[in-house]
Amino acid sequence: MRRYTRVTKGRSARYVMRDYSVQNIGGSKRYRCKQCRKYFPLVKTIVEHLKEHKESLECPLCNVKFTRKQKRTEHLLNKHGVEETTDESGNIVQKDIKSPCNVCGKEYNVGDIYNRHVRTHKPIKCPECSLEFKDYEIPQHLKEVHNNMSMTCGICGYQVDKRCLMIKHQRRVHLKEKNYTCHICNANLFGSSDLKKHLVRHNPVKMYECAHCQKKYPRRSTLVQYLMIHTGNKRKVCPICDQRFVQKASLNYHMTKYHPESC
Repeated sequence: MRRYTRVTKGRSARYVMRDYSVQNIGGSKRYRCKQCRKYFPLVKTIVEHLKEHKESLECPLCNVKFTRKQKRTEHLLNKHGVEETTDESGNIVQKDIKSPCNVCGKEYNVGDIYNRHVRTHKPIKCPECSLEFKDYEIPQHLKEVHNNMSMTCGICGYQVDKRCLMIKHQRRVHLKEKNYTCHICNANLFGSSDLKKHLVRHNPVKMYECAHCQKKYPRRSTLVQYLMIHTGNKRKVCPICDQRFVQKASLNYHMTKYHPESC
């Protein structure tokens, strides 16, 4: 069981999880860091030292921060398919762990990237009709074809099927809340997911790969839109002539060129 150490006194005493061991050397207590094995004479000094480790425990691929090295190692393996080890010199070494797809044989890093690829081979039936879609296409299909919307915004008419999504819409669009700040450029954003997408601009690692042509993108949402070009899923429909398009940009161009009076 992990122990906690008090680092301040009084009613507002603060406790920290013990990431060090206490040893008796030459009749005096010494505090040893469990991560780098350095010794310190006082609790206060090792607590300050442990902060340095915590500041460096950031995922190099998605900027998620961790308080323990083991958690970061597990995150790298499960999320990005990267194994992190330490060589004989104490240097951190990262190695991709790949696994072949049982359907098409293509290799992907284990974790989220591999799981997303496997799902592209598994069609899902629409609960309202007999048509089959990829898992990420079902919500949009229900919205556009079956009109499964139960709530309407009283300000702008925006429709959603869940109350929580309506509250989120009103907070984001009409109340213009900005609850998160980028630590790099001080940009203010609505939620944690917005901040995560924004941080890609500062560290554009292309980790989302197309299963058809191996083209890579820094954001999953961009990959999802691109995949529709391969699948030919034309979900964007012109309300005037019923012509269909894969991307919204193509529909907007069509509306401007052929139906400018409705724009």
